[in-house]
Amino acid sequence: WQTALASIKERTQMLLMLQPQGSDYEQKLNVVHLSLERYGQDLMPVLEQARKGLVSPSEAADEAETVRSAIHDADALLGATVMQAQSELEQGRMQIAEQALQMRIFIAIVALCAVLVMLPVTVISAKTIMHSLQMARDMAQRVAAGDLSQGLTPLTRDEVGQVVQSMGEMQSALRSLVAQ
Repeated sequence: WQTALASIKERTQMLLMLQPQGSDYEQKLNVVHLSLERYGQDLMPVLEQARKGLVSPSEAADEAETVRSAIHDADALLGATVMQAQSELEQGRMQIAEQALQMRIFIAIVALCAVLVMLPVTVISAKTIMHSLQMARDMAQRVAAGDLSQGLTPLTRDEVGQVVQSMGEMQSALRSLVAQ
């Protein structure tokens, strides 16, 4: 019993060191530790008297029964503390799950907004590029057919616009060559 009691007291002390100062758990664990100390101090003389034969086993059992309340108090307090810790842990889990859900919703909204912004920009960019390429193709077909009369002005200044401008310059150069 002494080994078991020492082990329980040691574990209670280790739990106590993990608690923040002034916390409810620290206070409860201090009470449990003190109850275990009192139990050990009150039971030791009774067991020593029984070991030496100074009291009969039934007298020792009766006296041990009177100090048993300390261990029952500690057990009840530990049980209540465990229940409180489990409840707080479950509340913490629920809060984390709720925050994770809110974060997922936020990320989904941000992604949707990004898509809603990027989709029109992409469509407009694609239409502009396609229109410039169609103009360049039409001009190339006209030049191939021998029509050098119409000029070509690029709609954009990007790479496609530069190609359209170069084709327009090429058409002007061909027009000058034909005119000579």
